[in-house]
Amino acid sequence: MVPPADEDRPDGPLDTSAAAITAVALLKLAALPGAEDCARRAEAILHRLVCAHLSGTGTATTGTTADPGPARPAGMLLDGCHDAPTATAVQHELIWGDFFLALGLAVLTGDVDPRDV
Repeated sequence: MVPPADEDRPDGPLDTSAAAITAVALLKLAALPGAEDCARRAEAILHRLVCAHLSGTGTATTGTTADPGPARPAGMLLDGCHDAPTATAVQHELIWGDFFLALGLAVLTGDVDPRDV
């Protein structure tokens, strides 16, 4: 559900921000007739992100990143990767990851129409 940050290193760090962006793209495609499978896949990705990669959930311990608990506010999407080849911001919270996760969840709950964004 969450791709590696670098395709050449499938066992390397993950990129949750890429997964969140993919989920939103799938939700936009799901608005088209006959693309119901896209919605199911997007929901599965968002479920994985919320259950396994958010701070404050007690379960964000994927890869080598661990949720340090109360030092971070709840709801931060962890394990994002800005630039794996240069090791820049690997396994971090990235603002675009948080944005796309929030947007995907808003689409799922019906608060945002995917055709409007």
